Amino acid sequence: MPKWKPSYDSNRKCNIGWEKTFVCLSKSTDGLNLAYCKLCRCTIVPRLSNLTKHEVTEKHRKNNPSSSQKTLSVIKRSSKTDDKIKTAELQIAVSMSCHSAIRTIDHMSEIMVAHGIGSTLGQIKLHRTKCIALIKNVISPEIKSDLIQDLQNKKYTLIVDESTDVSTQKYLCILVRSNCQWLYRITMGTTNKRNLGFRGFDEVQ
Repeated sequence: MPKWKPSYDSNRKCNIGWEKTFVCLSKSTDGLNLAYCKLCRCTIVPRLSNLTKHEVTEKHRKNNPSSSQKTLSVIKRSSKTDDKIKTAELQIAVSMSCHSAIRTIDHMSEIMVAHGIGSTLGQIKLHRTKCIALIKNVISPEIKSDLIQDLQNKKYTLIVDESTDVSTQKYLCILVRSNCQWLYRITMGTTNKRNLGFRGFDEVQ
């Protein structure tokens, strides 16, 4: 080692700007202007190469909690892509409620995702619980609102029937018969545009 080496290192001072690059670095409080690692609790000769070498040592890696954590990759999707996925999920939920049992969506969604890679169907996340929530909280209130608004300016017929279940509780079944254009477009049913809209069951007191 050259004779000037010790005196050269002793005159070095810790650079405050290094704290932006090395988060765990601070200036030592013993007045020697050395670099101090807060994780390893040790002093380091204030040289950039020494700090870089210390950062990759086994001791520093064990004391660094961020090195043991796995990095999660976050995929950001555009709002247009999210809207397409939401639209597809709503359309599938409507189809399930009209043509099959809700529980079949658990298998149908997995088939759609497996064979729809690269498309909107490959990104949907729809199972029985979410499908029921969409029908109950999104689709049903919207259809009910449109039905009420449509019937305000049209003639319609009410079909009422009473029934009793096994617990002797009486129910009143209400159906609405009217010339509903938007319901015809949804069901795309028969050539007769007069549709029967199921209102629901009401308990009879």
